[in-house]
Order: sequence, then structure tokens, then C-alpha cells
Amino acid sequence: MLNDQIRARVSQMLAGIATPTVTEYKEALRSAALSSSDAFSHFLASVMANAKAYDADEDILGYFRLRQLMLQDKARFEVKSNVDLTKGPEAIREVVLEAIEMFKKHVEVGDLWKELWSGDKPKLERASQIIFQLAADAFCKANNIDMSPEANMGGGPVDFKFSSGYEANVLVELRRDIGKVKHGYEVQLEHYKKANHSFFGIFVVIDYGKLGGKLEKIQKIRNERIASGQRASDIIVIDATPKESASKKLI
Repeated sequence: MLNDQIRARVSQMLAGIATPTVTEYKEALRSAALSSSDAFSHFLASVMANAKAYDADEDILGYFRLRQLMLQDKARFEVKSNVDLTKGPEAIREVVLEAIEMFKKHVEVGDLWKELWSGDKPKLERASQIIFQLAADAFCKANNIDMSPEANMGGGPVDFKFSSGYEANVLVELRRDIGKVKHGYEVQLEHYKKANHSFFGIFVVIDYGKLGGKLEKIQKIRNERIASGQRASDIIVIDATPKESASKKLI
């Protein structure tokens, strides 16, 4: 907060709030830092000046790589959807699924998987959330959808909330394969949906090669909910395991 540009943006976002909560303060700081590549550069410089322990080479949170991505052409993420948003929550869900599929394609077919690894080790879950946020934000701006990272649904913040108006919203939760996948899908996401009166939830699992039987367990839960007439959250698995380059495949 010693940085004038970031401090001014945060103060503007918190204007009118007498006593901001920690969540509100964090959301304002994150929004300020991600508002532009220039603002993020200032934020990163401030972080590095006051957090000497952060290893720029490992970049386990993806901060340095995010800065590079923000400075590059983001047009590849700015894809226009043909979905009619006036159709309500179902339309928002379709667009959000398109955004996730776009991210999935860049990870599985492109080279974005590299940004989720630090050497031979997966980066922290926060890194995948940050990279996804960058891609989804560009997509949402192209389609006039609001995306709120770490929106507090009661009982803690859901990773992402996508909305168009008050009622049309979709919640997205990201999990690494080594995390509490079953609990996240079966309990946590449903709790957030209920607290926010959301029709739809999407559970995204980043698979680094350790998913094992966890996928079958949550798919079984989803199938049982559908069979009983309930609205079950979608499940999307993104294969983030290392890929061979096209040149090596041809050898």
C-alpha cells in the first residue's frame, strides 16, 4: 500500500464503506491490481520490494508469468459468443462453459499448461485461479458479463461468480486434483449456490496426474442428483499434465 497508484484505486473502490471487512479490502486490492497491465506492474514491484522470500524463478503463485501474459496480446481470449444473454441464467451458464472450454483448450492443446507448473512440480492452486481469471476476464469483457473473483457467498468465498443482472449468475469453483475434490463438489459448491440463490454451479478440476478415482466419485454424486430430479453442478476436468511439443511428436 506504499504504492500511490494502487492505494488511490483501492480507496476509490472502498469509498462509502465506513469499516471495510478483510474480504472487501482484499477484493478491492485485487481489482485494483488487475485493472490493467500497468497497475499490475506497480503491484508486482511493490510485492517484490516487501516480500524478499518470494522466488521469482519458481513463481509458485504465477505472478511474474501473469504479468507477461497481461503485457502480451490478449486477443486470443477475447472470443465473442453467439449465446443470447437475455434468456436468463441458462444463457449465462452456456457462456461460462464456453469460457472454461476456451481455457481448457489453451491448456490441453496449446502451451498454457506450462504456466501451471514450476519445474516438475505443480504450482499452488492460486496460480491456476489467477491464470484462469486472466483468460476468463478477457472473454467476459467481450461478452458483457461481470466476473467477481472470490465473491463471498457466506461461509467463505467461492472462486468465481459470473453474472448478468441480479438473478442470472453462475458460480465456478476450481480445485487441484490433490485437493478435497469430493467435499468441494458435494458440499462446498452446493453451500455457495444455496447462499447465493444460484441456479447453476460449475466445478473445475485441474488434473496434474493425481486425480485417480476422485473423478468417478463426484460423477456418481452428479448422476444420483440428476436421477432424483435435482439440478446438479457441471463437472469439467482440465488435463494439465505436461505435453510433448509438436516437433517431438513428429520424430
